[in-house]
Amino acid sequence: MRETGVHRAAFEVWFDSGRMIRTCSKHAEVSEDTVIRWIKEFGWHERADERDKEVSRIAEREAIARRVRVIEDQRKAAELLRRRGVEYFTKHELEDGRTAIVAITKGIALEREAENIPPALLSLLSLDDAQLEAERLRLHRRVSPAVDQPDPGGATGAEPDEPTEEPE
Repeated sequence: MRETGVHRAAFEVWFDSGRMIRTCSKHAEVSEDTVIRWIKEFGWHERADERDKEVSRIAEREAIARRVRVIEDQRKAAELLRRRGVEYFTKHELEDGRTAIVAITKGIALEREAENIPPALLSLLSLDDAQLEAERLRLHRRVSPAVDQPDPGGATGAEPDEPTEEPE
């Protein structure tokens, strides 16, 4: 049998009702058995599954686009806060600028968040040279503890800054 406009209209009712056979049967004024036969003959489940997949793909694309817009808006707002705080300092004395400092700080934090910079990296950005070097050594010892161990023969005379763990 070939699918007709009546069948396609019945499919739409069936699909829109959440695949309810009874609802489709009443709307098309046919028996439930007839609707079940149409479902099989015309591949309604497969067609409905494809539609559901397409709806999901569209919803995902829209969700991604919304997220991009939110992040971009957040980035712009953060940049504005930071810029306004800096502008304040160009016109006023530093001792009055608590609001400007807060604006700059929050602006930078929001910009970093909008750019999705990991918190661990942010903490490294605030370290001075000595702290960075100490962190580098700590991480180096963690990755290869034997490298920073004193020479067993005592040739180097160097001691590690802190005890290292034995390799497992």
